[in-house]
Amino acid sequence: MNFSAFDPSEYRQAITKAVAALDSRLQETRREPDIRILQAISQFLESVDHMERLDAETGKGDVAVASEVTRVGNQSLQLLDQISAAAAAQGMSDSVLQLQRLSLPVAFWIAQHQGYIECLELIVNAFSGFANQIDDPARLGVLCEAMAKVQSVVSNRVRQTSQIGGLVDTCGFSTSIGVSLRPVHIIPL
Repeated sequence: MNFSAFDPSEYRQAITKAVAALDSRLQETRREPDIRILQAISQFLESVDHMERLDAETGKGDVAVASEVTRVGNQSLQLLDQISAAAAAQGMSDSVLQLQRLSLPVAFWIAQHQGYIECLELIVNAFSGFANQIDDPARLGVLCEAMAKVQSVVSNRVRQTSQIGGLVDTCGFSTSIGVSLRPVHIIPL
């Protein structure tokens, strides 16, 4: 899956696969907390539908919908965070990793529509997971460019309350090892 682009059909398949084991386990128990997570999964899929409708109704970068993009995108990230936490509580580390990575297309979708990111933790964890697997300086440079793109749309409120300078410092590291940063549209990870 291309994590730097939001393709609703591909994304639905990836999210369905990522939550399949969790969904099955929670369906078996049907306890109240589990039902809330099942509802969060359903709400998340509805938010993907909403993102697709916004794509169809407007062009990418349409400022008129930036506030709606910010709202829907961050609601999606919050739901994804809840689902990821439930997977972690069930000891499903592979699902957690996939769910973290699935935050990236949402982040790039927000950026494409000039929205702002309010929920950063899953995104940072996804980038960290990718960084831990990369040993090629060129690929690290691509990752840093992606991080910079996301960092550029982090809301001022989050900037003021978080230590996001690490994203920029990490990208500075890539340039210090001789990787030139250039515009990138696809992350080949």
